[in-house]
Amino acid sequence: MFRAAVFALFALLPVRGFAEAAPYLFVAVQERDEVDRIVIRNTGDCALAAGLVVLDMRPSQGSVVIDTAVGGRGTKDAWPVRVVTGPVRLARPVPDGSQVLILDIETLVPGQSAQLTLDIDNERAWFRAGRIAIRNTDLRDSLARFTPRGGTPVTVAFGDTASVALSLPETACASGDGTPTTTPLG
Repeated sequence: MFRAAVFALFALLPVRGFAEAAPYLFVAVQERDEVDRIVIRNTGDCALAAGLVVLDMRPSQGSVVIDTAVGGRGTKDAWPVRVVTGPVRLARPVPDGSQVLILDIETLVPGQSAQLTLDIDNERAWFRAGRIAIRNTDLRDSLARFTPRGGTPVTVAFGDTASVALSLPETACASGDGTPTTTPLG
């Protein structure tokens, strides 16, 4: 009888971490031969609220810039910033030589990603096969920040890889309370 009463008492207590969603945002910069990519993916289990994603490369160890114009601050191959897939748009124009990219992102459901193409150069001109390229370590100390609309920003610095994972508060879920949200099929 005592065991049943203790079990019933514990059953009434809220259990955090099991029923609530865990929001995570993965941001990766992919150096490619022709054109570089940025991938933003919701790796959590709740739909993320709309907000701003900022990639700030000003503190980078490799003097990294976005090259949008031939003959500008970047080197060799310029490429405009373009959204390829996903619910994202540029929050402001990206001038040549910019070190900050601000994206306005709509709700990302679990597993959904947004991709952009651009040219990211290292002003110190590290060549690979005759082309300007950045190394993963060139992004070290760059910052990735997600700010849900009306919410608190979360910022993570890049290390020696060209990707970061942002562990977000439950309030970053589209429902605002950490409740897993579902996407209707069809």
